[in-house]
Amino acid sequence: MLQSSPKAKIRLIVHAYQSGEISLGKAADLTGLSQEEMKEVLREEEVEIHFGPQTAEEALEDARNAG
Repeated sequence: MLQSSPKAKIRLIVHAYQSGEISLGKAADLTGLSQEEMKEVLREEEVEIHFGPQTAEEALEDARNAG
């Protein structure tokens, strides 16, 4: 289903990023875009771009998700 609707896939990924479920890097990877291109998509969708973990717990979560 997501292959037939790239816009729906991007909306799902943007939502996951916005809710903090995935990082910018993961969002870019899932969409097949560079991080800069993903930032542009987020700006177009008026989504706040997160700049790194805000707490030690978030840093650990990012590290766990990186592998």
